Amino acid sequence: MPNTNANPAGAAARAGAALVVSGTTFAMADAATLCGVHPDTIKRALKAGRFSGAVQDATGLKTWRIPVEDLVAAGLLPADQVGERVAWLEEKRESDKVLALREQIAELDATIARLTAERDAARREADRSETARADADANLKSVLRLLAKAA
Repeated sequence: MPNTNANPAGAAARAGAALVVSGTTFAMADAATLCGVHPDTIKRALKAGRFSGAVQDATGLKTWRIPVEDLVAAGLLPADQVGERVAWLEEKRESDKVLALREQIAELDATIARLTAERDAARREADRSETARADADANLKSVLRLLAKAA
């Protein structure tokens, strides 16, 4: 790993990244998307020790979080594009969230349509049952009247 501390360009790159999003970390998949590389590239760089500030989440998943400064220092993310790429990634995340919400809405609309149809069918069946009960009541009353006259 090159010593960017002694390299003024490396220090400037880290400073540019720090000014835009100091302390921001990304999961490996997001880091790969941000840098425009395959996730395996990020994994290899992590295993090679190129991300000195990378830490594992405290979650049970133990996913790695990589500081944006490390991505710049490793040469995977141009310092002059940090702000633009981070903004793009946020827009992509929002776009993905909107798409997922639209899919959920479509599923819920389909569920509402199915439940409405089931409710309407149950109401029709209840109306038929009520009509049948009313007809049976009328027939029973007629039979009772006939039996009363016959007796």
